[in-house]
Amino acid sequence: MGIVSNDTPRLKSFLEKNGLSEYFETIVISGIVGVEKPDAHILRIALEQTKARAQDCLYVGDHPFDVLCAKTAGMHCAWIAPPQARLPEGLGAEEDFRINSVEEILAWID
Repeated sequence: MGIVSNDTPRLKSFLEKNGLSEYFETIVISGIVGVEKPDAHILRIALEQTKARAQDCLYVGDHPFDVLCAKTAGMHCAWIAPPQARLPEGLGAEEDFRINSVEEILAWID
């Protein structure tokens, strides 16, 4: 499991300071690596660090750019969005799964 975020280096510091970073195999922060979503390269960095194959991964995100980024990188994608939400027309990607909250992922992880 990893975190890929468009954020500043303070996020990584926060996770480390609060003992949360140990739960993630990789933490890729745009403010550290110099690339941000929707550029799929940020996900490829995480894939390289974990030695995972994109087709074996599920990306969970709450923004349309997360869907575009994940699908461009070759990953499956779960979009956290209410049922009535629609991806922008012309985005060029669709989610594989739609969930109401990240807690729904727990049912998939056993």
